[in-house]
Amino acid sequence: MADAEAGLPRATPSAASRSVPVPVPASEWSQGAAWGRDAVPGEDSPVAAPNVEPPVAEAVDGAPPANAEQNGKGKGKGKEEKKKAEFWISWDSLERRLNLGKWVALSCCTDHTLKIWDLQSKECRGTLGGEGQHEASVRCVAMDRKALAAITGADDGSLCYWDLERCRVQESNLSRKYGAMLCIDADFVAMRAITGTSEGTIVIWELPRLRALHVLPAHEGARVLSVHLDVGLGRVMSAATDGRLRFWDLETNKCVSTYEGHLDGITTSFVDFNRNRVVSGGEDGTLHLWHSEKNSIIYNLVGHSDKINAMQVNLDKGMVVSASEDETARVWDIHSGSSLGVLEGHTRAVRDVQTDFERLVAITCSDDATIRIWDLAGRTCTNVFESHADRVSVIRVNWSKMQMISGSADYTVKLWDLTTEFLEETFYGHGGPILTIAAPIPESKPPEKPEKPTKTSVS
Repeated sequence: MADAEAGLPRATPSAASRSVPVPVPASEWSQGAAWGRDAVPGEDSPVAAPNVEPPVAEAVDGAPPANAEQNGKGKGKGKEEKKKAEFWISWDSLERRLNLGKWVALSCCTDHTLKIWDLQSKECRGTLGGEGQHEASVRCVAMDRKALAAITGADDGSLCYWDLERCRVQESNLSRKYGAMLCIDADFVAMRAITGTSEGTIVIWELPRLRALHVLPAHEGARVLSVHLDVGLGRVMSAATDGRLRFWDLETNKCVSTYEGHLDGITTSFVDFNRNRVVSGGEDGTLHLWHSEKNSIIYNLVGHSDKINAMQVNLDKGMVVSASEDETARVWDIHSGSSLGVLEGHTRAVRDVQTDFERLVAITCSDDATIRIWDLAGRTCTNVFESHADRVSVIRVNWSKMQMISGSADYTVKLWDLTTEFLEETFYGHGGPILTIAAPIPESKPPEKPEKPTKTSVS
């Protein structure tokens, strides 16, 4: 079937997609026809509230409230008279905002920018970055699709927090004193983020202010290529080119354990803090399964002959799928530590892999400019996509919508329909190779719609 699909028709870009997208001004965003801003509570779209009296502003640093009456209320030591108000939270606006986040994807590029793509209308919503913000390749990204926000790090050491709805930077840290930002993880509920740098440090950030709370000298003389954050458990894990994995306590900011086993640098990692399981892939071509509490290696997964570029892990299924520089992908049983098969077909390094462990389907992309779909049960390739003109560096898949986004060194981002296995759209506009993509992740359970609007009291 791979040979039959080799001539997969290439999509002809529309006139809109050929043109270089222009950032959307904030004024246009506030109109909100496609994005629903007119129905989202906020500064540009007040919620309709019959018979609502404005709440009294709280005093800041001992100053009287901004809307305090001139008769002396709010001054002196007396208690302020609070006025209660009621307003309606529109469920439709919340639902529309959440739905919007399901269709937004970001692509980060060597041209110092990131672009916002609307996967539903298949349009570019804006271009962010460049002079005065990121002035080098945008290397890493974490996206909060519910708040329509994102944080990005670049090779020049800059960090930016973006308002994706208004297509503008909300906060930026341009100190550039920590080295290139190579990887990032964020908790948008706790409003904390961590970055791994080229100087071997881990920086803990407060969001959205981007204030550096702590700088941990994690891996001296090495580059930190992978970081993981769990604010609830107070843990951070880092992996670097010095071949070490390290766990950190967020309260004390101290290293609580170090794992050494790889003969060379660690390129990718996975952690489940609750189950005390870690999987790491290294430049030595091996994968290690660790027990983090016992500080020991459970299995060494040996089979690749070159470095591991990416992997997907499912502890419930007991499976790992790895992508390697040796032109292959492999399937592993982590219960027994054995190889379940080799996925052969690519003619150059395999850069990324995405896996649906329920359907037993994997998708890989390669420096040979192709994307392959694999049946993991039979270890066979079922289709080959050949639309890109240069190496495909990153893929992201939304299995619930059966959509895939790919980014390439040919400066394009492509949207694929995995049900029909055809190309839906090619997005143009970047001026360099695509380095990474952030795409919406479906929720396991959608929010239930209330029967009546929620009534909230504000004091």
